[in-house]
Amino acid sequence: MKANFGQSHRPPSFTELYVKQGRLLPNPELRPERSLYVDAAAAFRHDRAYVQAGGYLALYDDLISYEYYPPMLARPYNFSAARVAGLEVEASARPFEWLSMSASYTLLFTQNLKDDERYYLRSLPYRPRHKFHAQVAAGPRWLYARADVLYQSEQFTNRTETRALPGRAMINAGASCELMRAPRLLLSFELKNLLDVPGADLDGYPLPPRAAYFTLGITWDAVPERKS
Repeated sequence: MKANFGQSHRPPSFTELYVKQGRLLPNPELRPERSLYVDAAAAFRHDRAYVQAGGYLALYDDLISYEYYPPMLARPYNFSAARVAGLEVEASARPFEWLSMSASYTLLFTQNLKDDERYYLRSLPYRPRHKFHAQVAAGPRWLYARADVLYQSEQFTNRTETRALPGRAMINAGASCELMRAPRLLLSFELKNLLDVPGADLDGYPLPPRAAYFTLGITWDAVPERKS
């Protein structure tokens, strides 16, 4: 079991203050962000399995967070008071040498605490309520296949909750073959976004559609000789 309590301070970055990046606009009026946070978790580890569950709570002053800025832009703003709380669960298992599985889930609750009826107790922008990731890999070291799924729920893009990006679930699959041991030569094939699910990131830019990748990687393990 473990627990943490602390205080943080984050000044806005130079990029957030002054640099325009594609559809991300700067905001030279940003103030430093401060927070108090606490988290706790319990974990169990076995030779072939691991599981951990925990929760956290953070209270922010002048939270720096992006918000939708028409048309199809995003800009960082200070949220004078905000609360973020959530639960996290992660697990992994390797029942056989040739099979491994892992999964993680996050449940997030956010609230804008600014005393303004337009925003009070509404969700913070760009923070989906649910996130889930799972992966399965099977096969010997020299030839194995893998698949994973990534899901996140709807997320609002402004503090009034009038605009939102829809939830999405993306599936990736691939396989790798070790052609040589020394030096290690690895050939990989991967299909990203197998179902061609549409999506967009925080500045409204569309995420890549279905794509296929071939990768050839080579690794040398140079170990210095020990002097007797």
